[in-house]
Amino acid sequence: MSEVEKAKVAYHFVRDEIPHSFDCNARVITASASDVLIHQTGICHAKANLLAALLRFQNIPTGFCFQHITLSDDDSLGYCVHAYNAVFWRTIGSGWMQEETSQVCMYNFQCKYKNLGRMVVFYFWKPFIYRFANLAFVNG
Repeated sequence: MSEVEKAKVAYHFVRDEIPHSFDCNARVITASASDVLIHQTGICHAKANLLAALLRFQNIPTGFCFQHITLSDDDSLGYCVHAYNAVFWRTIGSGWMQEETSQVCMYNFQCKYKNLGRMVVFYFWKPFIYRFANLAFVNG
């Protein structure tokens, strides 16, 4: 199986078989990849941890990205920090690509949340690819 095929299997498993905690009204909060596997649920940060673990186990370089999401043009209504992965594609020569675990297509990055003008605004929160997950989240 090629690197891309392995990544697709892992990606679709996390996206399709592990429901987001809000979608299934989970009563447990997961953070680590092993917690997600045990409890079969997680928010975006936990699902990104699992996808990174699965891909790294297959020797596929994987990083973490974060996105600042607000309900208004500023933080007056609050915000959240969304997490997703980036993958380094050696075999197809395209380098780092951001992969959103909520998307249908693994190769064309689109954020799960549509920009609805005044209702949802995105800011890339520190637009880098991080080697490690947000440790404050993982350590609780």
